[in-house]
Amino acid sequence: RLGNASTTNATTPQAVNQGSVRYRQISAGAANTCAVTSTGTAQCWGSDSQGQIGNGATSGNQTSPVTVTGSAGYREVSVGGNHACAVTLAGAVVCWGRNNEGQAGTGVFNAGYDTATASLLTSGARSIYAGASSTCAVLGDGTARCWGEGGSGRLGNGATANQHTPVTVTSFAAGTSISAGGSHTCAVRSTGGVRCWGGAGNGRLGNDVQSGNQTTPVSPVGLSS
Repeated sequence: RLGNASTTNATTPQAVNQGSVRYRQISAGAANTCAVTSTGTAQCWGSDSQGQIGNGATSGNQTSPVTVTGSAGYREVSVGGNHACAVTLAGAVVCWGRNNEGQAGTGVFNAGYDTATASLLTSGARSIYAGASSTCAVLGDGTARCWGEGGSGRLGNGATANQHTPVTVTSFAAGTSISAGGSHTCAVRSTGGVRCWGGAGNGRLGNDVQSGNQTTPVSPVGLSS
């Protein structure tokens, strides 16, 4: 997963075996990494057990960067547990890798995709984040959409069911960026405030509650602006 043509652990930074390719954005997931190149394609390396490299294969590991098949015009990529999603310059979302819980947002639950596949969010996306088994995006109008595993209310739509199509986060507006954890999601608003939803265990929602689920957004204490 270090991308340096080796499987040896390293305690100091290693140069990725990228040749003449230059990157402008990067995301590290559970067992692999993807990056957007200066020309707008995507490259990934690391585990490929679920097709998360996006090169048409689902076996073995990649110790050096491999170009995601069909990738072009990408602005941003985010890597989750065993899947990855990217936003194009046109605001569309494409995903690859594991899709058993709908985290690719394509309208079906299946084993997964080993190349970049268009989600049902075809325009308007501004920022994206792939969590352990779900994905969320902030749109240009400041609203948010999530899909994939719905357990603990991490999709923010008032329910806990898995969703294979993007659903709207309830009562959320003016969003600028979003981040998904193992069982919860948080987003920043243009006002500087933060909103979180999902599993509240260990106080991860910041709303002075340490158990249960929150299926719609709440404000962490002291982070209204």
